[in-house]
Amino acid sequence: MPRRNSAALSRRFAAATLLAAALAPGCASQSVSQQWHDTTFRGSFSNVLVIAIRKEEIHRRMWEDAFDAEFAARGVNVLKSYDLFPGSAPDTQQVIAAVREHHCDGVLVSSRLSNSTETRYIPGHTTSQPVMTQDAFSNAYSTRWTDVQVPGYTETNQMRHYQTDLWQTGDSAHVVWTGVIDSAESGSPSIIPETVSGTIAPQMEKAGVIPPRRK
Repeated sequence: MPRRNSAALSRRFAAATLLAAALAPGCASQSVSQQWHDTTFRGSFSNVLVIAIRKEEIHRRMWEDAFDAEFAARGVNVLKSYDLFPGSAPDTQQVIAAVREHHCDGVLVSSRLSNSTETRYIPGHTTSQPVMTQDAFSNAYSTRWTDVQVPGYTETNQMRHYQTDLWQTGDSAHVVWTGVIDSAESGSPSIIPETVSGTIAPQMEKAGVIPPRRK
């Protein structure tokens, strides 16, 4: 077996460690940056018209399907706008007509806001890493631990923002809950169900405007 220089092995291992740390993506996250609810609201919804305003029809359908699934788990019936108005979201007059025809006591509107950019500095740190060395006489390999300095770096994320408004219909129609979700996710459609079930619906439940999930 050919001999290897232990110092060279250490340098190569440290370089690989630093490169991996530098290329590793930051943790994605979602949060509610703005939220308001009507503290006097004491009602409940039984039949809600859900409208997702999106340019891409597939995204519109996925958002409305996600709300449908989440509300169904809470005993609330959902009427999806894409079933009534395929191809594009309805305008105000169409919504009013649909609410009256289908006796909807609530309307949920989900819209996409403009993106923003978030920049943050990730400080460097020291970590211990195993380094393999070879004995010059026996050619045997052994492992020792050494400190490796991981440098700090600046991370820039495209933040996506989604607004959800839940309306109570009737003579005194008004918003009972509104919230803006900030997401550092990639924007992949796969995050839509998680955004609804993991972030939006729990906040609505906490505000008391929708019931808890059924067991």
